[in-house]
Amino acid sequence: MTLIDILRSRAELVRAELRPGRPPIGAATTLPPMAVWRFKKPSPVLEIAMRNAVTQFHGKIAWELDEKKNTWILYPKRVREITEANQLTGLLAGLDMLMAFEPEFGIQANAEFEELTEFLQKALSTTTPFAKNSCIITRTYTQESKA
Repeated sequence: MTLIDILRSRAELVRAELRPGRPPIGAATTLPPMAVWRFKKPSPVLEIAMRNAVTQFHGKIAWELDEKKNTWILYPKRVREITEANQLTGLLAGLDMLMAFEPEFGIQANAEFEELTEFLQKALSTTTPFAKNSCIITRTYTQESKA
């Protein structure tokens, strides 16, 4: 199951893309992974759960989850570092540079992305997304001791 499949099972998406495709084949294995998606309706519970899960994942690679104008992007932190250090325009240019000059990083990142995806699937399996206008009702029950 891909990350996009997992997200679609939790909420409706209007945009979703994985780079490279899953599973990466041939030269694409050296392109570091990036997932981009947009929820049809914001899902605060799912968004918080995603942020927490990415933060809690402890792999060899640091991962970033960014959100701009309701578009979410998950990618290796190294992509941003290369993009900024080389004053490149956009993360895609950073992906291309890593693919060209650090192909072993792309191979490692793609392998770890599969582990991250499995981790996210487990973390999100207990998350119940709800619509923006819904509410959560909680009740507290106490057990009274009988004398």
